[in-house]
Amino acid sequence: MSRLKASQYLEWRDGKSTRFFEAKARGSVVTIRTGALGSEGRTRTVDCASPDEAKRLVKLRAIEKYVDGWKYATPPPKGVPSPSVRAKKPAPKKPKKGPNPAVVWKRFLKRLEARGLQGCVRRVPKTAMPTKVPKWAHQVQLRGLPFPEDYREFVREHGYPRVAVPRTDHGAFAFLPPRWIRACSSQLGEPGSSFPAVSSRRQRGDWEYVSTMFCATDLADLHGACFRRGEDGGIWVYEVDGGIMDPSDPSSFGDWLDRQTHRALEALADVDADAADFWSPL
Repeated sequence: MSRLKASQYLEWRDGKSTRFFEAKARGSVVTIRTGALGSEGRTRTVDCASPDEAKRLVKLRAIEKYVDGWKYATPPPKGVPSPSVRAKKPAPKKPKKGPNPAVVWKRFLKRLEARGLQGCVRRVPKTAMPTKVPKWAHQVQLRGLPFPEDYREFVREHGYPRVAVPRTDHGAFAFLPPRWIRACSSQLGEPGSSFPAVSSRRQRGDWEYVSTMFCATDLADLHGACFRRGEDGGIWVYEVDGGIMDPSDPSSFGDWLDRQTHRALEALADVDADAADFWSPL
C-alpha cells in the first residue's frame, strides 16, 4: 500500500483563469486552501476521526480535482508571489448584451424533457436555511445589493431552481434563495484586498457589500457566480472561485445562463434517466 501524503497541491490554468488548491493534514485536521494564484486564497478546516483518515481525505480531494482537469504542481515558497500572476492587469472586458434568460431556460427545459431528464431540475424553497451562517451575515441587506432586472424577472417566474447531475458535481448548479444569498455574499473576498482584512472589517460592521453571490456550483468551496456593478454602471455576472471573484471576464445574466445550461447538458449527456439518482442535500 502506498504511503499517504500529508499535503497535496494542484493548479488550474485554462487561459482565462489561474487557480490553486492546497490540502494539508496535521494530525486529524485537514486544512484546505483555494483561490486565485498569487492571492492568499480562502481557508477552511475539516475535522477527521484520525490522522490516517485526514490523509485519506487529502488524497481524495486531490484526486477529485485531478479528475476535473487540475494538475499537480509544486507550491511556491511561502511569501514568494506566483510567477503566473501578471504584472499588468488587462483592461476590463466590456460585456455585450446577451440572450433573453427566459428563452434560454425554456430551451434548456425542453431539451431535458426530450431526454426524460426533467427530474434533474427542482426548486429550492425560498425559505431554505443554510446550515452555517457567519455572525455578520445579518449585515447583508438584499435591497442594497445589485440584481439585474432580467434576473428579478427570472426568479419571479421560476423561483430558485437547482440542477443536479448524478455521480458528479460537474455541470450542477443552484440558484440561491435569500438566506443563502446573505450567507454566501457575506463570505466573498474582495479583489485587491486580503480576506483576513475584509473579514475583520465585516465583523466590526465596517463594510459595504457590493457583490451578490446568487448561484453556487460548489457550496463547500464557495464556487459559483455573483452580480456586481461594472465601471459602466451595468450589473454583470462574474465567476466566483473559492470565494474570490474573477473581475477579468464579466458577462450578462443571459450569457452566463446560456453557458451554465450548456455545461449541464454536456454533463448529462451519458446519464440514463431511468437509473439516475439525482438528489442530495443542498
